[in-house]
Amino acid sequence: MEWSKEQKEIVNELSQLPAFSLTSQQRYDMYQQIQKGVLQLRKSRKRKLVLGSMAGVAAAVVLTVGLMNQGMTTNLIGGSQYGYATGQMQEDMQTLEFRVQTHEGQPMTLTQEQQIVLGTLIKSRLDAAGIVDHSIHISNDFPVRVGVPTTYTAEQIVQLKQLITNPPRLEIQDNDGRLLATGRDLFESVRVDTVSPFPAVTIKLRDMEKFQLIAKEYLGQSLAIFVDSVKVYDPVVQTANVNDEISISARSEEDAKNLALRLQAGLLNLTLEEVVHP
Repeated sequence: MEWSKEQKEIVNELSQLPAFSLTSQQRYDMYQQIQKGVLQLRKSRKRKLVLGSMAGVAAAVVLTVGLMNQGMTTNLIGGSQYGYATGQMQEDMQTLEFRVQTHEGQPMTLTQEQQIVLGTLIKSRLDAAGIVDHSIHISNDFPVRVGVPTTYTAEQIVQLKQLITNPPRLEIQDNDGRLLATGRDLFESVRVDTVSPFPAVTIKLRDMEKFQLIAKEYLGQSLAIFVDSVKVYDPVVQTANVNDEISISARSEEDAKNLALRLQAGLLNLTLEEVVHP
């Protein structure tokens, strides 16, 4: 894709902007202000941003796009955090906050990968519940923040909080729905295999003997993998002769990445506790 003349001018002006840095809280506040501006523009159906110079417009666009795209946001203003927004975002959104903890109740610092996995988990839960309009922000500098419409009733908000704070759970079941093992019992870690000639997800086993017993019993049959009671994949058992790793083939590299994220989400070893403000 070739850039237009206007796009080239924006990039050129951006390259001349002086370097500066903001805290994650300041970036979040800036995002909220930009989002309000976007909503006002949508309401008035205007097609132009009147923010002064071309460089000002460019910076606002870059920040908005960067923060609203799913994934780890490392943008022009420095720092990194998970940011996601979807749906026709309403002007009045309420923010729910959650503290990330270990199962022992101790504060927990997330790696960048864990932030993405946790964001994917929360997003999949909201999507499954039919919550179209929402935003998710995760950073170690402030609690997990989930934005939802203010039109939700108090009862719906309670249900939503329960949905978000439910501990992640990955299960392996047979075709009759019988639970064979949980992910935490069986799996240690998950990664995308970029070495093999075909896209695949490689899983390091925590309990190789238990998996071998399951594989022998269900050789040639499919097993269902569930995350949060939603089936994410049903691979066919090809062999019972495994070492400490197994592979699940995927149709494409993108499918492999998505599957790995869902499996990693089901294996997250953490809890979320609601932050209650006085």
